[in-house]
Amino acid sequence: MASGAALGSFVLAEWGWMAVVALATVFAGAALAVRMQGGRSPSMAAAGA
Repeated sequence: MASGAALGSFVLAEWGWMAVVALATVFAGAALAVRMQGGRSPSMAAAGA
């Protein structure tokens, strides 16, 4: 999470809020694609989620 915060802070400082929103959208889309392909982390599988 620290690396995500650092990346978000850097993007905000360099390119502004629209770039932060675009970055978040890209990463959310990638996470959705992984979930739709059936990729699950071991911790989530163990929790029954």
